[in-house]
Formats: sequence, C-alpha cells, structure tokens
Amino acid sequence: MQHLVRVPIRIGDREYRFLVDTGIGITVLSSSIAEHFTPTGETYTGRRMSGQEIEAPLVRLPRVALGDLTVAGHLAGVADLGDATGPHGFAGILGPAFFEGYTVTTDPDAMTLTVQARDSFVADGPEIPLDIRRESVSVDPFTQLVLPGGREITVEVDTGSDSLILDTAQAAPRVQFQEIIHDGLVGAAYLGRYRMTFDVSGSRLVLGARQSQAETEL
Repeated sequence: MQHLVRVPIRIGDREYRFLVDTGIGITVLSSSIAEHFTPTGETYTGRRMSGQEIEAPLVRLPRVALGDLTVAGHLAGVADLGDATGPHGFAGILGPAFFEGYTVTTDPDAMTLTVQARDSFVADGPEIPLDIRRESVSVDPFTQLVLPGGREITVEVDTGSDSLILDTAQAAPRVQFQEIIHDGLVGAAYLGRYRMTFDVSGSRLVLGARQSQAETEL
C-alpha cells in the first residue's frame, strides 16, 4: 500500500483522508460517511478490471477543498471502503474528473501533490499523449505501450495499482498477467520512477525526472 497517494480534504465542515487514483473512473465515497451527503437518486454502473459489473448510488458533494483547490457539486459513487478512520483507512478516492482544468503533479521524493491551473504549468519532461475515455460520470486515461517484441497495445494509466498488468492475451516478461477487460494497465511500480504530472483536460501525462535521479547524475 506504499504506492497509494493519501491527501487530507475538507467536505463542507468535515475533514477526511482520501486517496488520489487515476484509474478509479469516478470519485468514490465510503458508505460509512455517505449519510452526510445528498443522494441524487441515480446510480452508476461500472466494471472492475476483471469485467465484473458494480453498481454505486451517486451523491452530490458540497464544497470539496483540497489545499487551495475547491470544487462544488462534484458527483461521487458510494461504496464500502472498510474502516475510514484507522491508521491505514480512507474515507474516499478522488477520481480524474475532480481535477478537470488543472494539472496534478505527484513528487515521490518531496512526498507532495501539487495542483495548479493548466495554463501555469510548465512541462519538465516528456509528454505522453492520453486517450481520455468518458462514460457517464466516469473518466479513464489510457495510453499506448510498446511491448518488447514491438507490438503496441492500449493500457490504462492507473496510479491505484502497484503493478504493470497485462491481459493474458498479451506476452511480455517481468509483468503480472491476469484476465482483465483492457489490454493492460500501467501502475505505480513504473510511474513511481518519475515526477508524474497528470493533465486530464489536456489529455497528457508528463514524466519528469525525480530529484533522486538528478542527484545521481551530478
């Protein structure tokens, strides 16, 4: 669980600990705190990576504050996330749609998450084009991955996973294989090598050098 990005947020006048996950699709709220928020009367049906369908009732959140970023009226699905208050617990997961119009930079060395307006962000590394797929309230980022044999496949960019996972139809070394609904996904074990900036509105992923890499090169 070391790869998970945890952040403090405030919803209305209450404070919670949330995760930030590019592969979650929609923002998810723990069922243990859902009673504090307004249900829309609608549900969202998504699929797990295995293909299993899951249905989540939707709630509309009041003003959500993450540092200086505030979002009002954000939609979230309700699910059982276990203990929300324990040392390793969390009350929800922020999905990509929460950061529309902003860039989100995760710096593993500084242990920071930086959110800034897109027009003020200066790319500090290679820019990887993203295919942003939108379905109802779900937002999912995909990109192209070239396998050792030269074959190109489409994989989901999923910071909530710690692995590079390929569907069993693919063939490549040193990865995890399982039957999933996509060709594969790229997780934090690979992405954590970089200072990663995710720009959902600009359909791009920027992979900058980590400070530890720069110091090694000196």
